[in-house]
Amino acid sequence: MDATVRRELSLRAAAHAEHVRIKCNVQRTAALDPFQVAEMRGCEIRFMSLPSLEGVYSPTPKSVIVLGSQRPAGRRAFTCAHELGHHEFKHGARIEELNASRFQASKNPDEFVADMFGAFLLMSQGSIRRALKDRQIQPDRFQPGHAFGLASFFGVGYSTLIEHMTWTLRLLQPKQRETLLKIQPKELKAQ
Repeated sequence: MDATVRRELSLRAAAHAEHVRIKCNVQRTAALDPFQVAEMRGCEIRFMSLPSLEGVYSPTPKSVIVLGSQRPAGRRAFTCAHELGHHEFKHGARIEELNASRFQASKNPDEFVADMFGAFLLMSQGSIRRALKDRQIQPDRFQPGHAFGLASFFGVGYSTLIEHMTWTLRLLQPKQRETLLKIQPKELKAQ
């Protein structure tokens, strides 16, 4: 998929995520509960022990999102938002395998737009900018503790937040990303 298509899909996903936020009465600058939003959008949420799967979306007979209960909380939240993207864009039934190659997702337009929708739903540009402003954090001085705190606030994984802020929102430089990703969240929790 070329850069122009990726940009168009990203813009489409961002606009639709904003539409969903509005429909669900979630402020542009607020963190949200993806499970609640999915239910408001007509999806039943189920948690199951799925050792080899991240999640499943099925539109029939009733829209349902099944999430792996053993996955980390941030991963479950992002997977829910991703599967809601499949629902919103009417992609049909999907099965997301555990550790599926991000390379494959980046080549598949449906998977890419669902990823972008999930990221923008959970971490809209407005909500990230507001969170930085409220905490008086300058993006050029972004530290691992800031990333850990914001990831917790938005209910997403540490690396998910960093990747989104770097590649999608362009708030962090790739060099900052490298430095931040050298620190593991468990090290930050211990502190």
